Amino acid sequence: MSITIIYELQHEIKRLFVRGSGLAASNQRLSGLLEQLQVLGENSAAFRRIASAVAEVVQPNGASTFRLLELGALMHSVLYTQGTTEVQGPLADLEGTAITSFGTLPYSRLNPLIEALSGMGANRLEVVKAAYSERFFRDIRLIPVSVAALNDSSAELADFVYENVVPEFEAAALPSLRQQFRLDGGEGAVRMLNLMYLILGESGNALYLQAAAEGSPELRAEATELLGYDAAHETFLLEQSAELCSKLRGAAYLALARLGSGQAVNRLYTALVSDDRDLAVEAIWQCSEPGMAMLVIAGAEQELTRLISGADKGEEREKTIERLFAFVKCLNHRREHEAFIFLNKLIAAPIFNVAETQLIRDWAEKLLIAWKRTKGNAMGTDEANDPKFIAFRFRTAFHRSTPEDLFDRYAPIAEHQDSAAARQLLNAISRLTPSITDQLLGGEERHHPRWRENWDARWLPLFVKLDERALICAFATDRDKISSFYLLNRVKMDGDYMSPQTSEMLLALLRMRHSDAPELLMNLLEQMAAQAPDPRIDNVTSLQQALPLMLPATYADRLKHLAESFPPKSVLRKQLTDTAKELQKANDSKSETKGLYDWFGSNLA
Repeated sequence: MSITIIYELQHEIKRLFVRGSGLAASNQRLSGLLEQLQVLGENSAAFRRIASAVAEVVQPNGASTFRLLELGALMHSVLYTQGTTEVQGPLADLEGTAITSFGTLPYSRLNPLIEALSGMGANRLEVVKAAYSERFFRDIRLIPVSVAALNDSSAELADFVYENVVPEFEAAALPSLRQQFRLDGGEGAVRMLNLMYLILGESGNALYLQAAAEGSPELRAEATELLGYDAAHETFLLEQSAELCSKLRGAAYLALARLGSGQAVNRLYTALVSDDRDLAVEAIWQCSEPGMAMLVIAGAEQELTRLISGADKGEEREKTIERLFAFVKCLNHRREHEAFIFLNKLIAAPIFNVAETQLIRDWAEKLLIAWKRTKGNAMGTDEANDPKFIAFRFRTAFHRSTPEDLFDRYAPIAEHQDSAAARQLLNAISRLTPSITDQLLGGEERHHPRWRENWDARWLPLFVKLDERALICAFATDRDKISSFYLLNRVKMDGDYMSPQTSEMLLALLRMRHSDAPELLMNLLEQMAAQAPDPRIDNVTSLQQALPLMLPATYADRLKHLAESFPPKSVLRKQLTDTAKELQKANDSKSETKGLYDWFGSNLA
């Protein structure tokens, strides 16, 4: 009711601005509104002030022009702060709220990130990466703008959001993905389609079929490839493999390779012996069906026999060599014994000691070396053959599988450290693990208060084998001698206190209560002081500031003397001096506590 009176008054003031202020004194509408405003003014200072201004306007023989302008300015100020927030239509539950933990950051901190995701200009990717490392993206307010960033003009930023940011929202991102998805879209639509597949799986088949039939060329190719996860689409995929567009044919071949049915295998072989052999080779690499390998080996045997017999001459001989080379490349990642026998037979043939066939021999030797190296340790999983969604699948398995099963399934993939699948897998593990710094600050509670129980103990030796320092620091405990030996030697080899990796390894050793850790930390500080001034000493991280505090109290005098070796106005000198004073207080104390080293150690162990 009160806001209605305000709007009526504003309307009447505008009429008087047009008709003239001289009519204000005898205006009956203003007089009627004045009575209502005076009643409201009994309980509100704002209405009391407005009523007073109206009373001055309606007084006869007054300075009506000035008072009307003053009342107009007052009403403009009041109405500027008013408004309505109601939405049209019935109320309904908000979609996309499946995030299990919400951020508590104020909007003022999120705003630079939102501008980086939605704006233009340089350095936006750095802002997004920094926010991602600080785990800002667990906030429902960031879902729509993150999905919109999949269409960003910067391919690097869009790819980062696609690979790292939006997958963390999981099913909560689906409403925004559906809303912003366009069939005529480009690479952004392709990214959205892949993300929706991660969430919907086979339940989104209608969407994939629509995209494959009606979408843009890029979208049709991607949707066609996704249909390879369901045998019900075999007929459609066989039709797509005959399309004029090579990109669509290549996508259809990849999808058929995943199906691995009899018709799919025959179609891939037909493509292999045609002008589409390059597309077919890439698809056959993804096919785990043993029948595909047998067909390839049989074809390779025929081409090898023709080449050795010398039946083909000139141009026909060149075509035979090209076909044989394609067959040999198809044996990449194959572990069938028949492939091993064929490759050995090929290498033994004298005809492959000449220049025109040397490339085939090199490929065969490379495959044999890989076969021998991985014999008995092949990945043997769908993820290894198709690393595209391995990070998402690992996160799903992490929540559904036992720690033992999780390790047995994914450890063999991680061992192939140079593969794309292994890199994505290790990145997914890092995202599910609180870093050593997070553990110092209590950040592991954001993952799980007892997060170690979700991991098999065999992961730590594997990380040592793979030289994954950050993961070793996160998982290392005082009961593991292998990791402590690794960290100790790594710190000695690096020898750079200002290196973030060295700082994390030192923190891990201190948490493990390693007897050599305090002296090693002190030696690194002394080495840095003995060298030429390092410009990085004024940019020490919070972790590098905390490390000296973890020294035993007996190091107080030595630390004080060391601080004097740094430039007088340097940040590190001041920090070391303050730390020495704190340690000296602990050393002089009669309590049982020997220093902050013991306090930190007991809290981090």
